[in-house]
Amino acid sequence: LPHFHLVRRFKSSAGTFQSPRSVDLCGTRHVFQICREKNALDVYDCPGGNRGVASVKDQKIKRFLFNEKPTSVCSSTCGSLVAVGFESGEVSMYERSTGKMRGKFTAHFKRVVKMQFTSDGSSLITCSEDTAVSAWSVCEALKCDTLNNNNASSSSFTSSSLEPMKSWTSHQLQVTDVCCSKSAGAGADLVASCSIDRTARVFSMTHGTGSECLATFGLPKALTAICMDGEDRCIFVGSCDGEIYEMNI
Repeated sequence: LPHFHLVRRFKSSAGTFQSPRSVDLCGTRHVFQICREKNALDVYDCPGGNRGVASVKDQKIKRFLFNEKPTSVCSSTCGSLVAVGFESGEVSMYERSTGKMRGKFTAHFKRVVKMQFTSDGSSLITCSEDTAVSAWSVCEALKCDTLNNNNASSSSFTSSSLEPMKSWTSHQLQVTDVCCSKSAGAGADLVASCSIDRTARVFSMTHGTGSECLATFGLPKALTAICMDGEDRCIFVGSCDGEIYEMNI
């Protein structure tokens, strides 16, 4: 078995419930963590550490405060953008280096459960309790930036109307997780989702309509987590009873 060593431990949220969608690693330098009880997003410095030596002191460098409860956070592959989803179904996008809000739009009419940028950073995939999985153009979302000087704590940045590039509505119940292709180049357009309706589905961003999917897998229990292998050949799905399933795409 490989040997793992602890690089850094974070204690600030010890003893409080945190959603598995509430933590995101931005590159190798920053960790974003949602604190729903305080309507906040904390940013930690995570420079690593000496081999075998753990740093137990939190290196919090910034806290963003919101007017509503954040539910999900993710950063783009290059680390320049950070997206935050909210209880209301809205999504806000921020510039990581400055903390300025660059766009805000209504993505769903219920809580945003999970988000992920595509590998090339051109699209943002979101899923929600409203049973929908949607793909949004990052370029169009950034055009929602009408007040460039506002930061995350601002209340005057109004949500804009934005149409999704794709919206898949095949699930019958709440979508619990979503992932997308990790590879680059032609064919890297797959989106996979799972739901408490006990199905995992695979969609294409370039083919089909909102009700069509490339593959559907029915499993015996409600599903809670999904991920795709690095070559986009199979998906791994976790269920509420602790089982993990592997399916070829």
